[in-house]
Amino acid sequence: NAKSICASGMIDILSVLRKCGDIDFFGTFKEKDNLLKGVNAEHHCFYLSQKHTRVCINQADIRNIQLAKSAVLSGILSLLENEKLGLEEVDEIVLTGAFGSGINLKNAMDIRLLPKLEESRYVFAKDLLLEGATRLLYDDKVVENMIAWANSIKHVELGHIDMFKDIFIDNMNV
Repeated sequence: NAKSICASGMIDILSVLRKCGDIDFFGTFKEKDNLLKGVNAEHHCFYLSQKHTRVCINQADIRNIQLAKSAVLSGILSLLENEKLGLEEVDEIVLTGAFGSGINLKNAMDIRLLPKLEESRYVFAKDLLLEGATRLLYDDKVVENMIAWANSIKHVELGHIDMFKDIFIDNMNV
């Protein structure tokens, strides 16, 4: 019996709800008697099972997904804008960790969590952190390279990028 929904599952659900017309471009549930079950007059919930278990997604869940996915895409686009680069100049985007390796790219691009690029430009590296830590322990040259790389990183405050707020608002829709 499911008790909750993982983040990659929420991405898939939002994409399917949008494709099926159960939510609109703004992420608002459409009134459909067969899909929405009112808990009370103000609170609707989309149940993820025919048995009406307690696992459901409501309007607040969708808004939270919209905020998170807009922050990710807006961060990517703002950093590119800040460096005067276009998406066509990005060779690859690396997705890491359990979340990154479990994500459905088509759905993530559909809801505008990730930029719409050819899937081949996305690289999945599930255990990148563990691999890097292991290499650091066994190879002094890796340590030197990592220190040089870390010293070359430029820190950018997204809030200081003029267009970030506008880009964030533009990417709230699904």
